Amino acid sequence: MLTWATSELDEASDIDARVRAVISTMRRSMGEQWSMRALSKTVNLSATRLRQLFKKETAPVLFAGFLLVLGAIDALPGEMTE
Repeated sequence: MLTWATSELDEASDIDARVRAVISTMRRSMGEQWSMRALSKTVNLSATRLRQLFKKETAPVLFAGFLLVLGAIDALPGEMTE
């Protein structure tokens, strides 16, 4: 699921190019820890603006992925219990 979501975000042409660049940076360096400030500098935005833009641009794609997971769970044979 996470791999699907990040590849969808990476390739989505309707997502802001700066957000795509940040996602690409994070994917290339999965083992590193990035601060919001460091990531925001890579795309010439303030940390606050990057946070706002990232949330706005990625929420619909991640929500769609969540719906796919729910659909897959519903399609499983048998009943799921908690």
